[in-house]
Amino acid sequence: MAVRRPRGKDVSRTFDEGGLRFQFGGDWRVEKYDDHPDYRGKAAKLSGTKGIDFVGVIGSGDCYLIEVKDSRGHPMPGDRRLGEMAKQVALKVRDTIAGIVGAHRTSSQPETWRPFVRALANRSRVLRVVLWLEDDLPIDTWRWRHRASTLTKLIKRQTSWVTTRILVVSQRSPVAGPPGLAVSNLPRASQ
Repeated sequence: MAVRRPRGKDVSRTFDEGGLRFQFGGDWRVEKYDDHPDYRGKAAKLSGTKGIDFVGVIGSGDCYLIEVKDSRGHPMPGDRRLGEMAKQVALKVRDTIAGIVGAHRTSSQPETWRPFVRALANRSRVLRVVLWLEDDLPIDTWRWRHRASTLTKLIKRQTSWVTTRILVVSQRSPVAGPPGLAVSNLPRASQ
């Protein structure tokens, strides 16, 4: 049975990931990809397959693949290990794109995946990879800005086969996140 989602400017969908709450408002069509039954029951059964946290299409038809890393309270990797984090994001992008196409072909609810497949296949639409990175570093420090810049470059290098539009942001970053997306801390999250 298909799940119908009302459309309109005042509709929002809310998901919790890590210690964060993500609220997609307005014209977002979004799925929590790595929790979706089409991913868990099919694509994830192939050993080593990973999925992005959220896939979304905003009203204009632009597509967002959003990976969340909430490492507050844990040490962040040093610069040498940022390459591994970027590689993991890039592999999730690859596996997610393949998984969306596969789900569209084999799902009992292909209409769930149709907007994503259309957005991915349409060269006139933007495909943006977002790494939502929360950590304990003060946002105004050179180290945080350097880390975000380094991750952006490393992810871009590894995803250039499909997109070079990479965004590394947090709740506190001066760079705006995707339009219509509000992120807040869950009560249990360290601040």
